[in-house]
Amino acid sequence: MTNQLPLKEEFDKAAGQRGKIKELLLQAFQWGTNYQRNNDPDLDQTRQASNLLVEVWKSQPQIESLLVDIIWMISCTSSCKSLSHILQALVLKVPERELFWKDLLGTLPDPNLLGSAQLIVEAQPKEAMMKKIRKVNTEMYYRQQKYNLLQEESQGYAKLLTILFSSKTKLTPQILQAHIGAFELDPNRVLDILLDQLEDESATSEGTNSILQILTKGGFDIAKISALCIFKLSSYTKKANAIPLSLYKTIVLLARKDLLDLSTLVPTSLKDLEDCFKIHERLLKLQISSLGRVSLNSDPAKAGNPKRIENQKALKEATHNLEINNPIVGLLGIILSSPEDTKSSWELACGLIPNVSNWTQICTLLPATIGQKLCNFIRSQVEPIYKEQKIVPELSDAISNAGTPTSDDGSIESLKVIFDSYAMALLALCQSGCLSNDPMLYCQLCRLTRSWMIKQDEQSELGCSSLVYALLQSVLIPSLSLMPPNPAISASVWAVLSILPYSTRYQLYRDWSGSTAQSSKPLIQLLNEKEAGKAARYTLKRLSKENVRDMGRQVSKLTHSNPLVVFDNILNQIESYDNLIQMMVETVRFVTPLSLDVLGYCILSRLYKSDSGVNRSRLKDDGINMSQWLQSLELFTGSFYKKCPDVEFRGILSYLVHRLKAGNVLELGILKTLIKTAGGYSFADYSPTASLSTHELGGRAGSLVLKRETFAFGIVDAINLRALERVRSVLQSQNLGSTILILLAQSRRRLVFDGSGATREKKHVKLIANLLDSCQVVMYMLLEFLTTDSLKKYSKQPMDSAQDEKTVIETYAASLPPLEVLLNKYQLDPVSAWMFCRPIFRALRRGGALGDEFNSHQGDRSSTIKGMLPEEVWKDLTTSLVDTFFSLSLYDIFFPESTYKAEIARLNDADQRLSLKKTNNQPGVMQFSREDEVALERGKVTLTVITEDMNAQKKHCEDIQKQIFTAEPFFSSEEIKVESIQTFITHCIYPRCRLSPDDAAYCVHFIMLLHRKKTAGFSTLHFIDEFIRVLCGSLYSSTEDEAAAMGIILLEFWKVVSRWRYDDEVFANEVAGMPGAMLIQEESGVCSEVGKDQYKSLYDKWHAAVGRAAIGCFDSYEYMHVRASLVVLSRMVEEFPTKPKLGQKLLKALEALQDDSYPLQDIKTTAHAYGTLLLKARSEGVWKEEDAATIKAREEKEKAKIAERNKRREEQLAALHLDTEKINKEIGESGRSSSRRPQNPTGGPQNHDSDSRRSDNDRSRPNSDRQQPQQSLEGRWERSNPTNANGSGNKRERSPPRRGGDDDHPGPKRQRTQPNGGFNFEPGPRSVTRGSHAHQQQPRSGAYRSRGATRR
Repeated sequence: MTNQLPLKEEFDKAAGQRGKIKELLLQAFQWGTNYQRNNDPDLDQTRQASNLLVEVWKSQPQIESLLVDIIWMISCTSSCKSLSHILQALVLKVPERELFWKDLLGTLPDPNLLGSAQLIVEAQPKEAMMKKIRKVNTEMYYRQQKYNLLQEESQGYAKLLTILFSSKTKLTPQILQAHIGAFELDPNRVLDILLDQLEDESATSEGTNSILQILTKGGFDIAKISALCIFKLSSYTKKANAIPLSLYKTIVLLARKDLLDLSTLVPTSLKDLEDCFKIHERLLKLQISSLGRVSLNSDPAKAGNPKRIENQKALKEATHNLEINNPIVGLLGIILSSPEDTKSSWELACGLIPNVSNWTQICTLLPATIGQKLCNFIRSQVEPIYKEQKIVPELSDAISNAGTPTSDDGSIESLKVIFDSYAMALLALCQSGCLSNDPMLYCQLCRLTRSWMIKQDEQSELGCSSLVYALLQSVLIPSLSLMPPNPAISASVWAVLSILPYSTRYQLYRDWSGSTAQSSKPLIQLLNEKEAGKAARYTLKRLSKENVRDMGRQVSKLTHSNPLVVFDNILNQIESYDNLIQMMVETVRFVTPLSLDVLGYCILSRLYKSDSGVNRSRLKDDGINMSQWLQSLELFTGSFYKKCPDVEFRGILSYLVHRLKAGNVLELGILKTLIKTAGGYSFADYSPTASLSTHELGGRAGSLVLKRETFAFGIVDAINLRALERVRSVLQSQNLGSTILILLAQSRRRLVFDGSGATREKKHVKLIANLLDSCQVVMYMLLEFLTTDSLKKYSKQPMDSAQDEKTVIETYAASLPPLEVLLNKYQLDPVSAWMFCRPIFRALRRGGALGDEFNSHQGDRSSTIKGMLPEEVWKDLTTSLVDTFFSLSLYDIFFPESTYKAEIARLNDADQRLSLKKTNNQPGVMQFSREDEVALERGKVTLTVITEDMNAQKKHCEDIQKQIFTAEPFFSSEEIKVESIQTFITHCIYPRCRLSPDDAAYCVHFIMLLHRKKTAGFSTLHFIDEFIRVLCGSLYSSTEDEAAAMGIILLEFWKVVSRWRYDDEVFANEVAGMPGAMLIQEESGVCSEVGKDQYKSLYDKWHAAVGRAAIGCFDSYEYMHVRASLVVLSRMVEEFPTKPKLGQKLLKALEALQDDSYPLQDIKTTAHAYGTLLLKARSEGVWKEEDAATIKAREEKEKAKIAERNKRREEQLAALHLDTEKINKEIGESGRSSSRRPQNPTGGPQNHDSDSRRSDNDRSRPNSDRQQPQQSLEGRWERSNPTNANGSGNKRERSPPRRGGDDDHPGPKRQRTQPNGGFNFEPGPRSVTRGSHAHQQQPRSGAYRSRGATRR
């Protein structure tokens, strides 16, 4: 307690501050009621405090309530003496406030205090006051009112009803109050009468307004109105009667006038709603679980689930009670049906149902009533804006406006307000499935959303506002799963989604699929998706090539509403059965654009994760080969994007970029198939290199068209130019193609080291080798695809192909960093960096008008070249040699004239054949079809283009060779040095020759070009000697494609050195006297010319080195050593070995690999194939040093073997005849001949007229098959084909069944023979019949293959 009285100035300063005034007043009261030691108040302090309070009160009258509060607080703790003095001073000194004090202070509980303050005048104030209080309490709470039920009350209610129904007297609140008071009527009964009158539908609007005015201003308690309404509703519910509609309307009317709180009706009603919805959920769960269950009960009456039937009955009864007796249902029906004051209606509806879950429950249970009314309510809000937008113009405006949406900012803002305000209603309509029952509203929402997105100004990473994204994520896209299949609905949704970037669309698809942890699908949506998946699987089981159109339409119909589920099942089938790919690609032709976009997302999702959300292994269990699902998905991706190039696939490329950044290259097959199949560059794929034939290798040295024509022997697939341009444009956009090239080069360098280390997973050496080759092949294909564009030459329209290719190379030059940046910043190896820049340097050499894109690549490259190699290199080499070697390609220095002529001859033959067929066109015999016309036109165009390319390349090669012959010296010294040759091999030849078959052939032709140039300081023989030594050592560290490239370069070199070895005239013309014939002697170190005898020794050295390395690889336990050796020797078998001693050693070394106990089947097969080729080469005279006596002995030995085989064959034929006669005899004795045609064991013709009971199969069989069963058996014996060298037999047509025989007695086992009837038991080439032509079947390693054969 304070010891001083506050000043008047402190009150003045605190004016308007209620808290501060209250604190000062309390301080003044406490100081004025202070006690002395004798417990008597200090009257001086009391008077001072009273005077101060009076002054403050006069200056600030608004502190009256604060004074009363403080007086009540002090009275509870202080004596009444001092406080009564203060009250008396306040009352007496301010007489005009006396009435206030008497009214306000009369509520104080202490009568003594009031009496001492002279606020009550009584002799004994306390006793009188308490008596009065007791009397008032008794009157108020305990005394019962005795109404006159016989006279006054009945008369009062009668007069009340007369006034209500009278048109002359208007009932007012004053009249009603006077009436109640005069007749002492019960106000609650009067209120009930007013509510009944308000409920009466016969009441006029004027009477309704007057009653509402009375209820508003008549002083009725809102709580009593709510209680009466609840009582009325409960009375109907207890009697199980339907609640009248008029009562619902009355309650809604009272709620609109704020006379009733609808929230008081919610608790009990919502409980019934939730209980009913639980039954509905149980029923849906039973339906969902039953979709995946197969019922084996054939009786439909017993097939039903008892729990399901029980829940159906319970749900039907609960829904009926809910619709009849639940107040919420009736009130919502009235509120949503009211056309006036829609905003107030929605607020009332939200008062009844406060959250989305309750809205979803009631719309799910009552879709035909509440759900439809809510849809109509939302449509009434949307339609004015929809008409204002003019998305669908009137018929008169159709020509002028052409359907262009026109709107202003006001309508867009109104639309935003609607989407924001009614978000709960839209979400409930979506989750309950009611929106699917109103497709018109759904389309209006889609079109308005599109209009809003087009005109909105907000920019975000999503490409739209957060409200639009939420609307798409939660309402529009999930509702599509509940729609019946309708392509127009799908088109409306796609019109909205097509505006968004693909990343946002994929996020929406991910949420739609429910793959995120936060997303949970409604049960009704899950049920629809399960049903769609079941229907899709049912249709896919019946899909075949014959009914692909009909079944494809059924599958596409399912994708209109549930594309994610259907395509998930389709991809599951494709990943397991790759023979379905083409049928599925044909199926998508009937699919809508939205479904196609979803399919693109599904492919990306499959690459990223498995069905269970866990990353799937991209390798098989052996850890070496790619999984079947990944290979099938790669094939489907290429075929799909070739068929539908407009579908977005930037997401797949972005995924590949991220995988390459992480060093993962297992999914490169996706990019490979996109380039091969969709881009039409299948000819650029040279993998596996070992399978390339000599003709294909020659074609790779020519133009792009020659490569395409020589690939697969002229069997050219149709090119989809639209798909080609689409793939190229995507790769060119945002420098995506050059980025992938750089990442591929970086990943290739790190592949060998990623599997090392204790903490990293170790990879099989075969897997690493395959990945290295895959990186190099894809890198080559992508570079070819980005820098060439000559395939447009096939178009019938005239165009400047050089100009088109120039445009492509300009785009590539603008996206690729300069050579110096690739070497220094991106740390690429020199070979890869030069490989990327080589097409740009070729364009610079051609000259002409070049754009600004080449500025960064122009200029002197000497400094860059010197910086990429060590300084010691330039003591032996010059920058001119390095620049020339790395900037040129095989196309620049080698002209494949023989390949060009062979293709021109083939095209001329095809043109003559088709022209003759067109001239002799006879329907049914030799009909000239549409395909023939297309082939004829394409052949003519190709013939013209390939002739132009031949002349252009011939001139180009001559110019390049002239430039090389007149170029600066390539070596720093004219003296031949071992170090110069080794440096040239180490930094130039060896890194490039192993990249691809083109680079291998280029290295050979470049060396021979240096030899013909008579390059000073360069010895060809010394180079070959060093290079063979290097290649022999490289066999132990090469991948399969690198070994194949080494085989190509060794084959080309061996053709030269073998010709020099065995042809003295050629040696004299091409070697003798040339600088390349100089060789540094190992003993003396003197450089001298090599003679023919010394060259023979040198040749023997090379021959032995290659053989020794190959046999060493055969004896190795490492897979890649054996594989590389077989690949190299298979390529060289045409020229190597030439010495029989080494040949016999190779055959001896192959025996271990060909043995049945050898564990590696692919090595065993390749060894058998090479052994066969080696024997064939020996027979054809490749072993040039084999003497005549050995050849003669071998021939006699082979003749003896043939005679022995012929004898054994005759014995087998004789045994077969005996078996046949025995079987025929047994069949005849068994008595079965009565039901079958009698056989003729003599082999003569049978009497067909004697058997009139031939089966239909016999009648349909040709005459040659219906005669002489013995000859049929022999024919089957003789016509069967021999097995291949690798052990796999060729396919043959099934022979007709043996007539006259029995299924229980099959014929003798057939053996495979040659087509001419003789057996073939020795290895060697075999003729394989394909159609009407016979070709020599060779292994894939360099041998000629038939035109009908295809490469794997």
